[in-house]
Amino acid sequence: MCEDFGINIVKYVGKRAQFKKDYAQETILREPDKCIMCRRCEAACNNVQTVGVLSGTERGFKSVVSTFNHKPLVDTQCTYCGRCVSVCPTGALTS
Repeated sequence: MCEDFGINIVKYVGKRAQFKKDYAQETILREPDKCIMCRRCEAACNNVQTVGVLSGTERGFKSVVSTFNHKPLVDTQCTYCGRCVSVCPTGALTS
């Protein structure tokens, strides 16, 4: 049925960005491959919680919202409040 609408047809050819998953902390799981760069998590972390752990990094296909030097959340000042998880629309951040 989806084929009737052309949903399964891929128009654009190219490589997909691949990032390491961050399962180092049991509270928050990060899967940057799912990130669409809406930066809601960054706004929640920086403006609401004022922790400043997440920010947009790199450029082009390598761009992703991540931590400083792409460190795991365990190695940052993250308080594991869950604000970033609550605003993520794609499941790139889950609890």
